[in-house]
Amino acid sequence: MNAIIRPLQIALLTLLVIGASQVIHAQPYGLDQRPAVGAFLNNNLPQAEASTTGWSAQDTFPSLSFDNPTFIVAQPRSDRLCVGSQQGVIHTFVNNASTTTKTVFLGLTDVTQGAYDSGMMGLAFHPDFGLAGSPNRGYVYVSYSFSPEPVNDVNAPSTTPSYNRLSRFTVPDGAQAADRDSELVLINQYDRHLWHNGGGMFFGPEGFLYLTTGDEGDYGNPYNQGQRINGGLFGGVLRIDVDRDSSRSHPIRRQPTSGATPPAGWPASYTQNYYIPNDNPWLNTGGTVLEEYFALGFRSPHRITYDATTNRIWLGDVGQSAREEVNIIEKGGNYQWGFMEGTLAGPSARPTTVIGVEKPPLFEYSHSNGYAAVIGGYVYRGTEHAAYLTGKYLFGDNGTSRIRAMTYDGSSPPSIVELCTLPNGGSETTNMSTFGIDHNNEPLMCCVGIGVKIYKLAKASSGDDPPALLSDTGAFTDLATLTPSSALIPYRVNAPLWSDNAVKFRWMAVPNDGAPFAAGETIDFANTGEWTFPVGTVFVKHFELPVDDTNPSVRKRLETRFLVHASNGSYYGLTYKWRADNSEADLLPAGLNEPVTITTATGTRTQTWSYPSRQD
Repeated sequence: MNAIIRPLQIALLTLLVIGASQVIHAQPYGLDQRPAVGAFLNNNLPQAEASTTGWSAQDTFPSLSFDNPTFIVAQPRSDRLCVGSQQGVIHTFVNNASTTTKTVFLGLTDVTQGAYDSGMMGLAFHPDFGLAGSPNRGYVYVSYSFSPEPVNDVNAPSTTPSYNRLSRFTVPDGAQAADRDSELVLINQYDRHLWHNGGGMFFGPEGFLYLTTGDEGDYGNPYNQGQRINGGLFGGVLRIDVDRDSSRSHPIRRQPTSGATPPAGWPASYTQNYYIPNDNPWLNTGGTVLEEYFALGFRSPHRITYDATTNRIWLGDVGQSAREEVNIIEKGGNYQWGFMEGTLAGPSARPTTVIGVEKPPLFEYSHSNGYAAVIGGYVYRGTEHAAYLTGKYLFGDNGTSRIRAMTYDGSSPPSIVELCTLPNGGSETTNMSTFGIDHNNEPLMCCVGIGVKIYKLAKASSGDDPPALLSDTGAFTDLATLTPSSALIPYRVNAPLWSDNAVKFRWMAVPNDGAPFAAGETIDFANTGEWTFPVGTVFVKHFELPVDDTNPSVRKRLETRFLVHASNGSYYGLTYKWRADNSEADLLPAGLNEPVTITTATGTRTQTWSYPSRQD
């Protein structure tokens, strides 16, 4: 039997999700004492959870356009971006929507073989780039298709030879462009075909350079390069030490081979000017293998990226006729091309002995509905769309130009959501070519074509975004002392749940405009089941963890959670994570596991605290 509880008669009692079996005790207020408070904590919180209703791609730099862009890279310790073009030019410009000028960062057109998958393929700045006093402050690494005699025709025969070249260039102090004459060649691998050249690069957390290489090209895996590490540098993820640190790496012990004799006057394949990390997976002091390999078994690994938060390496491998792959790269992994294409049989026989540990794709998709070639992207770590995309892997497809977001928790099968389709802007435009990220970790995207644009994601949403800071919610008048607003009514439950030894504090704010209280300003009580609360009611729950077993009064502030009764009748949740100095708590857009050090009588131990995501 239901009845309306009046504040004069009884204290406010329960939290919606607890149910009537767990009675709570609250600070009682009489009709003339209960403070007036507006719904949603005086409208400091949204009336409904912001939910995405659509995504689009917006022109990021309206005054700029590019010809056949292949990569977008942010220049560290600066405000500039670099965009590579297939025909051998890298442009640089200020990362500002109003910028009108781009300049040449590096021009190699006369020695770059463009067309198909070849051309200017990748760029990575040394981790110390721009760091004053560092001997590496001017170094930038470029992957491109080098040719002593390039065929400057987009319709060049696919069997036109070139070299997969990795070189270091130097940007002089104070300059905005690399010195072309400073080129230092590291890898010069003869390649018989213009397809499947890879060229994606990044510096890992240990300072080593990672580089992707394709299977040398053509249909049907005719060169059979993906399952060997004693020929040329093909079909793999390579890891090298460009700093040549003898404490953790050693000199090159084997040179790569060419699959055929290069044209007269062209050099044989060679490597130089770097060392091999001592913990690469396949080492041999006798020089029987190419020790550069970190992983193998790839067909056309167009893009590879690193997510520092999860320490995962992501790679999109373009398939042949049946499957496209998204892979997470592990040391010593074998990703099975060409005896497998995704989870289907590939064009080649399985080797008698498979090198490394076989790794099927994390995610694969077919060539239905126009899909044709995966474009690997980045895990979203920006701020503009943090509430929706944080931790999701963004990737696309060259055949459809569709941008998709993958949710992956490390164990469950990934889930995929389509965001938008990249516009075909400019003339002679085909389809999507690459992703990049800017200095704020916001993704950038572009197509192949002449006069094309660079795009960023934009969202249309229903509802407002919640405050980014706990102080802006109005729940507390003093964060240092955690003094609650007069709108908050403290309460406790008779049978609280145990939450990994955390100490918890609870409050609620029931909206009203002062006495007398209308039906919409009271709680609907039920002897059994759930009670109902007015729309705009806000529940607040604060967590602190004792961090000294010998003195339980020493506590670490972890999080403050909100549960809000939204205007549509549902409830939504927010989590604010406290900063280490307790000065503020920040809205947490995604779930997080944090190790917390606990002092014990004999030393320390580590306890992991799990912060819930908005979805949780």
